[in-house]
Amino acid sequence: MNNVESKGVTFFRYIFWLLFAAMTTFLREAAVSKSGLNIFLAIFFAIFGITTSRIMSHRYGREQIILKESRIYFRDTVAQKFGLIIIMAILIGVTRIGVTYLQLKGVLPKFNNDYYASSDQKVLIFNMLANIFIISFQQMMVSQVFLYNYFWRRNTTSNYVSGMVMSGIVLAVISLTTTYQEFILYFLLGIVYTIIYRKTKDFKVTLLLIIFSNIMGTLIV
Repeated sequence: MNNVESKGVTFFRYIFWLLFAAMTTFLREAAVSKSGLNIFLAIFFAIFGITTSRIMSHRYGREQIILKESRIYFRDTVAQKFGLIIIMAILIGVTRIGVTYLQLKGVLPKFNNDYYASSDQKVLIFNMLANIFIISFQQMMVSQVFLYNYFWRRNTTSNYVSGMVMSGIVLAVISLTTTYQEFILYFLLGIVYTIIYRKTKDFKVTLLLIIFSNIMGTLIV
């Protein structure tokens, strides 16, 4: 089985990916407040997010060559795994809607995100675009693609389970969760994303479902 690099190098490289993704999320949250959108920080977020995403994308292409991964076609994945994709999409929707329902009923506290409380329409648009074009991609690359390329390539049950748990933890960390309720939500979503990625081995399908999840999160959670 091919490795990307030595274990020490891949570990430190992965730390950089974690920092990139966490910083991107931090800038997105810093750009908004209850009073509205900070245009300067929004522009800085876009520049930083696009630049780091391009670096990740370039590195992913390089690693596919190193690992000698066969090309996977999106249409073939959809045709072969359509049932699984639909089930995972429903599971994501149920999770998102379920959390919102529990919040409305007072069972769970509402998340303390300024952009939920802002009346500025630009905040919603900014978060929607940020989640679709930058945050979703970086979440997938850091909590799925790089994580598995570096640490959990062996197809064993223990690797599958431990990798799934770690993916959930990584997603919660880079999403900068501040409460245990948020942590649990992103941890569960990370597990769902892992199932999608491991079963389809297609990052495009995984990315589309993460985008779907983040759109729902922007609108209702």
